[in-house]
Amino acid sequence: LKKGDRVIDVCAGIGDLSLIAAKHVSSGGLIILYDINRPMMNAGREKVARAGSVSRLTFVQGDAECIAFPDESFDEAMVGFGIRNLTRPKAGFSEIYRILKPGGKMMCLEFSKPTSTMFRGLYDFYSFQVMPFLGQLFAGSRKAYTHLPESIRTWPLPDELSEMLTAIGFTDILYRRLTNGIAVIHRAIKGQTIKIGEPA
Repeated sequence: LKKGDRVIDVCAGIGDLSLIAAKHVSSGGLIILYDINRPMMNAGREKVARAGSVSRLTFVQGDAECIAFPDESFDEAMVGFGIRNLTRPKAGFSEIYRILKPGGKMMCLEFSKPTSTMFRGLYDFYSFQVMPFLGQLFAGSRKAYTHLPESIRTWPLPDELSEMLTAIGFTDILYRRLTNGIAVIHRAIKGQTIKIGEPA
């Protein structure tokens, strides 16, 4: 991120990533917080207002599988812990690709499966047994606390996600595992568009 960038935070939630990004784009830039969940966005507005970053941040409600912005509108796109919940995650990534300018960058932070076999066993036990039990005990809802581990279990592994991004058209794809693979950051670039008659 750099000063003056136009950035979109897809599945922005309460805006945690956007608040970090706002420190880098400065007053000359713009950050769009894009999310379909209105109550979550309202909570985000309150959080942003408390942080004093209102002038650089704009909330837009919409579907991440059909983003309501023209082609090549943004310099950067980011999505944190949200695209996994889409009905069609590949459609979401394709939309991100579409709205990025040529050479624009995409960052995706998402949960994944731990790399250590032993740690994965402990993680699965906590996620599929302990967490739902506590959810039922304290929140009265077991189902709400089983969705997260189930969605993580079916999410593509880092190499598989890289292949998906490549098929969409992204280039220079890199990823880094965090906390023994519990979360993974993917970075990718939208390739430069070469017009007919221009040198490659």
